[in-house]
Amino acid sequence: MIRQMALLTGGLPFLHSVLNASVSVNTLSSPLILSNTLDAIIDAIIPEGKTPGAVSLGVPEYVKIMLQDCITKDQKNAAETALKYIENQSIAASGVSFAACNAEQRTVLLKNAFIEGGNIEKDGLKLIKSLTIKGYQTSSHFMKQIIPYEMAPNRYNSCATVN
Repeated sequence: MIRQMALLTGGLPFLHSVLNASVSVNTLSSPLILSNTLDAIIDAIIPEGKTPGAVSLGVPEYVKIMLQDCITKDQKNAAETALKYIENQSIAASGVSFAACNAEQRTVLLKNAFIEGGNIEKDGLKLIKSLTIKGYQTSSHFMKQIIPYEMAPNRYNSCATVN
């Protein structure tokens, strides 16, 4: 009986994780179109240039994880609504998906979405934009090469002169 109780107690965390994994639904990245749209939005926010862009630094994966696990249900719905809105506007304007548009078309579509979109769409786009910027600024490349990185404790620069 003790052995069975030990097996049952030791197996409960595993059983719990298996049940949660089968119950959780990946609502945002399950459609491939919304995932491609999200990648294209992130690329439009911080494109490639003299420094690596957000896509090459892996920011889309960070944003997807944050959208899946770290925001409220209302924020998740707003982000999904914004992605659908951008995709629909792109198809209506140019006849192709947002991911297939060139950089200029993406910029125009995003600017129009911030101007003409509803409050939910604007909130979703603001959330995606802030997560993109946060993901870029916390990347290894940004922390080591863009801003000067110093190990703690940092240098002390006081205003007073020492005699």
